[in-house]
Amino acid sequence: MITILTGSLSSGEHTVKRKIMQFIRPILRMIDKKKPILTPKYGGHNAVTRSLVEGMKKNGEKFNYNPANEDSIFENVVLLSGIEKLERMLYLKKAGKIQFLIVGPNIVDHVLDYDKIVAHPLIDYFIVPSEWVKKVVLHDCPELKDRILIWPAGVDNKFWFPVKPVEKRKGVLIYKKTESGDFYDKIFKLLEELNFSADVIEYGNYNPAEFKKKLSNSFFAIFVSRSESEGIALVEAWSMDVPTVVYNPGDFIYRGKLVKEISACPYLNERVGKDWKTIEELRSLLLKMKQNKFSFEPRKFVLENLTDEITAKDLVDKIKFCKKVINVF
Repeated sequence: MITILTGSLSSGEHTVKRKIMQFIRPILRMIDKKKPILTPKYGGHNAVTRSLVEGMKKNGEKFNYNPANEDSIFENVVLLSGIEKLERMLYLKKAGKIQFLIVGPNIVDHVLDYDKIVAHPLIDYFIVPSEWVKKVVLHDCPELKDRILIWPAGVDNKFWFPVKPVEKRKGVLIYKKTESGDFYDKIFKLLEELNFSADVIEYGNYNPAEFKKKLSNSFFAIFVSRSESEGIALVEAWSMDVPTVVYNPGDFIYRGKLVKEISACPYLNERVGKDWKTIEELRSLLLKMKQNKFSFEPRKFVLENLTDEITAKDLVDKIKFCKKVINVF
């Protein structure tokens, strides 16, 4: 049996958004008292928590999520987020009340934060969402060698369902996350030259229903983001049977330091789309897209690999395997 726990996300944009919403919510309530602002159902990184909890439910696993009483915490704990909760779980692990403790992927912004708390010897395994993140983590924190577990979250394939058949979609969706306005001007100009009709969605400024609606009208999507630890939005697009053409330069400035060998699309493959580094490479890909030179099957890939049920089962199986490795029964 497994207990899934989440606490407050660490610093960064999630904290900024949370503070902003503290001021916005009362104003929204005053505008429309009939529509109260609901507290999110899932803590931590909503998409990751939602996927694991719902996947566990669908699979009929015995688990609980954020139990109110510590006496209800099971012997196996998956802590997805929350430094304060991590400190408490370390105390319970030391006291022998927890048998197996696995943490991540949203505990810290960087493994060196909080004096490398994620490398604490009482933590059995640290979760990362993809291979490139694992390499970066081990480079900065070699103490985690042999204690890293790669696990991506899944998506709800029943919500992210293709409303329109691919052949009836004419538009192109641009997903904006990084880069300057000039960069996007070049993309828009290129799309105009090739007679593609473009729509836009901007990271952090949309809701799932809006994203779904725009994906429903898209023949394919152009994603512009220098770095994605997993790329859940990409998987959502694939589940809608929308292939992706992803800007993937391979480097990113983080805390004033150039980080190389990273990915903007860790789970991209020939079945779901293509990546590019320059506008000329994008031009070549768009010409081939226009001529239907590719045979993509993004939704089929998701149904075989990245649904809530599949990824939840994957984590449960990995926990069982890891416990055998370290002789915890």
